[in-house]
Parts: sequence; C-alpha cells; structure tokens
Amino acid sequence: MDDTRTAAVKALDYMQGMPRSKWAWEYLRRNPAYREDHERHREGALTRQFDDNGVELLTLDRPEPAAERWGLSFFASPNRTAEDAALAWTSEVNPHVLNVVATPANETDNEADAFEISRLSCRKICLRSSAGHETFIAASQGLRVQMECRGSSLMSGPVALNFIIEGLDIDAKADAIRRLATIYKDARGPGPQSRRWTSRTLTLRDGLIALDAFQMGGSHRDAARAIYGEEEAARGFSAGDEVMKRRMQRLRQKAIDMMEGEYLSLVA
Repeated sequence: MDDTRTAAVKALDYMQGMPRSKWAWEYLRRNPAYREDHERHREGALTRQFDDNGVELLTLDRPEPAAERWGLSFFASPNRTAEDAALAWTSEVNPHVLNVVATPANETDNEADAFEISRLSCRKICLRSSAGHETFIAASQGLRVQMECRGSSLMSGPVALNFIIEGLDIDAKADAIRRLATIYKDARGPGPQSRRWTSRTLTLRDGLIALDAFQMGGSHRDAARAIYGEEEAARGFSAGDEVMKRRMQRLRQKAIDMMEGEYLSLVA
C-alpha cells in the first residue's frame, strides 16, 4: 500500500513509542530561549567519551544551574533529536528518578542480585558532575530509567543497589524500579512494529509539525499542508470553511504553550 503521509509526518516516525519525557525534549529543543541559553553555556562544560562496556561517559567540568531552570541537569544540544540526545532531567521535575546507594557486591550476602553495567545491552549513559555526583541512565526501546547514585560508583564493577524512597511518590519510584528490572533482564519491551500511535502522541506530533511551520514563518494553511497534505488542506481552507483554520489555531497555541513550559508536565 502506498504511503501517502507527508514528509513532515514521516520525519517524526522515530517518535513512535517514545516515552513522554522524550516528547518533552522535542518541544523544549525548539524553544528559542533555550537555544540561546545553550549557546551561552555550552563551551567547555561537558566532555563525552565511551568506555569498553559501551557506556557513554559525560563529565561536567562546572555546575550548570542555568540548565536547572529548564528542568535539566545540564544543557543538552538542541540540535540532537530525542532519538540520540543524552538527557538528564532533575529529580525536582521528574518523580521517576531513582535515588540509589550502591555498595560493592562482595560486601553483600546475596551476590545474585548484584547490578553490573556490562550486562546491559541497551544505551547506557553515565554523567559525572563537577562535585563528583554520578547519574546513570539506561534506555531501551521506549523504556528509560534514571538513577542518582551515591556510595560506590556503578562503573567500578558489580554493586548492590539500595533504593531510597522519600516522600509520597511511591508509585512513580516503583514503576521506575520495574522498568529497570525489565531492562536489566534484557526484556526489551514491545518492538518498533508493535508500538502504536495514540491520540495523545498524534496530537503531540502534529503540534511539533505545526510549530516547525510557524517558526519558519508559515501560515496556518502551511501547517495544515505539512500535516495533512496539499489536497486535504485545500479542502479544509475552502471558501467559507473555518474548521481547519480554527483547528490549526488551537494546535499552534497548544504547541507554543508546550514549548514554553508545559513540556514539564510530560516529564512528570
């Protein structure tokens, strides 16, 4: 069957099945104020390398408090899509962040429960702050877990993980622990073909397309063309028909609101 979708729609196929925090990033990275902030603070703050276990090692040479006002632990490049950006949301905006105390596995009674980074076959990111704090992120096919670690480094070998749960975000923490267990057991979750668009993610996708059109100086009709194609947009903007125009107006405003701050609701 012929694929009649527009180029703009096809370009966002990689977002199918992505966690909500990834959608938040797609809106944030389009924010001109964020892009300006990133440009002012990007020089020399972050270094990146890979170790023998395929861990992406990020080292912050200095604190980036300006990034925290955007909900991030450091400035991620707005030129990187949600598919490849290394993101660390602060625990203040993301209740799913796990606080962990790690101890060497050989000091525990049950070494079978030891956590070892080398066993993970997914994307692995380790962020070390200028103060020596360690953040570890594991991501696999729509599943993502972020841990703030104290005690032994997760990079030092097998460790026992002790989860610290404070406050009333118990459900969020439990969900994050289940996701970590799924990733660690290499149960990769649904494959790309089984992950479906929902009405919510379709709205988020269309909002991004509309936002891109407007930021390039396009009209409501241009946004409709990018989403629905030339023929459907022409029918929608036929003489005397305001339905499509009003739909694009609502979509534009929602997208702008999401870009300017409501993206944090997707993280939480």
